[in-house]
Amino acid sequence: MTTKRFVLLAFLLALLIIFAQLTIPILTIPITLQSFAIIMIGLVTRPTEALIVTITYVFIGLLGFPVFAGGSGGLQILLSPSFGFLMSFPLMSVAISGCHHRRPHQLWLSLLCGVAINLTIGWLYFMGYTWWQTGHPVTFLTAFQVTVLPFLPGEGLKLWLAHFVYQRLPHSVRTFHDF
Repeated sequence: MTTKRFVLLAFLLALLIIFAQLTIPILTIPITLQSFAIIMIGLVTRPTEALIVTITYVFIGLLGFPVFAGGSGGLQILLSPSFGFLMSFPLMSVAISGCHHRRPHQLWLSLLCGVAINLTIGWLYFMGYTWWQTGHPVTFLTAFQVTVLPFLPGEGLKLWLAHFVYQRLPHSVRTFHDF
């Protein structure tokens, strides 16, 4: 990895941390620009680089640094209903990067694949979390209505914004080449 690539990854990590702090608190899971940053990381890095950035982000947050939404961090986040979304970020970014790297002309497919992974893992984790907390299973539909449905408009807007921003990046950034 060249120094320029390393600086790009550090910049993307910093961007992710900053975007996580831009929060709209609604329901049990806040809306942030984290997923927008994850999408952009997936688009402008190789799959292994996307994994490095996102695993580093989750790891430093779990260590207690206040990098998650709302300035949270630490192991207690493991017991929150939103941890499933954080847990999905590495897979989401790798999926976007891998799909986009293999099929660069099918940008929307890459974006939808990544967001589908994010929402599905968050949805399933929430179901397990709720069952564990209450002792009663929650239905797929109820969990979907709480963890996916309210966020679809925002995720759609983030997808459109990511597509718009990505198309305007310099060619050298969009083609996985060292610059």
